[in-house]
Amino acid sequence: MKKNEKVLFLREKNTEKVKEILKEKNKFSLLSEYGEFLDRRTYFKINIFGDIKTKEYNPIIPMFVFCDDKEKLSEKFFKYSFPEERHLIRKINRASNLKVDVLKENLMKTLVSGNINFSKIFAKELYLRNKKDFFEILYTFSMMGNPKYIKLIYVYSLEKISEEINYDENIFYLVISYLTKIKDEFSIYQEIRSKNILLNELEEKNIDNVDKKIYLKIFNEVNKKHKLKNVKI
Repeated sequence: MKKNEKVLFLREKNTEKVKEILKEKNKFSLLSEYGEFLDRRTYFKINIFGDIKTKEYNPIIPMFVFCDDKEKLSEKFFKYSFPEERHLIRKINRASNLKVDVLKENLMKTLVSGNINFSKIFAKELYLRNKKDFFEILYTFSMMGNPKYIKLIYVYSLEKISEEINYDENIFYLVISYLTKIKDEFSIYQEIRSKNILLNELEEKNIDNVDKKIYLKIFNEVNKKHKLKNVKI
C-alpha cells in the first residue's frame, strides 16, 4: 500500500477492515506495515518562556502483545496512529566492527543521552549478535527511569515479539525510538540505597497510570530470567 493510501486508510478508521487484516495476518505485521505512523516526532516540547508541553506515551506495542481481542485492537490501532506525524523509518546501519563490550557500553550511553541516531545502530548490532546482552542492557536502562513511562513494559513487549517473529526493523525502531525520545528522570532510582532497585521500595512508589500488579509481575519475571545487577529482591 502506498503512502497516500495508508494515510487515507488511517483517516477513514475502518475497524472492520483492520479486523479482517488481523484474521489474515500475524497481528505484528500490521504494526510493522504502519510503523511510520506509530512514532512521535517528540514527546517533550519547551518554549522560550519555559512552558513545557508533553505528549502521552503511545501504548500500541504493549497492547498488541497483551491483547488478542480483534475488536479492541482495531480501535486502539486507529486511536494511536498519527498520520499527521508520519516519520519515514530508514534502514538501520550495522556496526559489525565493534566488539560486544563496546556495543553494550555505547548503547547504554546513547540511551541515557537520548541519541536515537546512534542508539538504533548499537542496539541493532547487539541484538543480532547477542540477544541476552541486548535485553539486559535495555532492562537495566528501563528500570532506572520513572515507572510511569512504562519503558520496562516496552522492552518486555519487544522481547515477547522477538519470541514470535524474526527481527522486524520497523517494530525494533519504534521501541528504541520510544526509549530515547521520552524525557525521563532518574530521581527515584537515585533515591534507592546503593543504587539497587528493591522490590518493596518499588511497591511504595506512585506508578501513576500504570497498573501496579502488571508492572510488578513483569518486574519479577524479568529479574528472574535476566538477574539484573541493579535489582535486589
